[in-house]
Amino acid sequence: MAHHEPANPAPMGLAALAVAVFGIFALHTGLVKPSAIPLLSIFLFAGFIVQLLTGLKELDHGSIAGGNVFCIFGCLLMLALGMETMFSYFAAMHGLSLDSRILGWIMLPIAIVLTGATPAFFKSPLSLVLVLVPIDVALFLLAFIDLKVLSHGFHMATGILLLLAGIFALYTLIGLILNTVYQRTILPLGPQIAKS
Repeated sequence: MAHHEPANPAPMGLAALAVAVFGIFALHTGLVKPSAIPLLSIFLFAGFIVQLLTGLKELDHGSIAGGNVFCIFGCLLMLALGMETMFSYFAAMHGLSLDSRILGWIMLPIAIVLTGATPAFFKSPLSLVLVLVPIDVALFLLAFIDLKVLSHGFHMATGILLLLAGIFALYTLIGLILNTVYQRTILPLGPQIAKS
């Protein structure tokens, strides 16, 4: 049996990310009604599994940045957000009032950690950085919306930022797969911002 290098797990994590952010985009921009929240939550739960597996494989491959970011995003955003949105949806249906400002306080350190880790990806293709930067900005906006510093009108901006991240995630994952399979550049992913 021939020896081969472990495959890059990032495309599956990027696919899960794209599914999640496209769904959140649709919700935040009003393209779907809030009654879609339970369905979105199901896909966030599924995305959590994919992101966690991706993160663990990335860590196993020695990628401290990719592994930690996929695990943090999967656990603290996809799983927790999926559970929170489902709970909040049913709580609202039954007249239970929740102080959503706690979400802002929780989102703030997540935004800081993920934004702080983004420069570690400057040694990655530009298309991957273009996935992360809109998410970084969107997470801070979401934190400030939940903290009541910004109005809910900013959900349109978060939706658009997340859609951009999703588009770049799809482009990057397709490029990673095709470029790896054909062992040449089929889809250019852009240069690294940092060389060393």
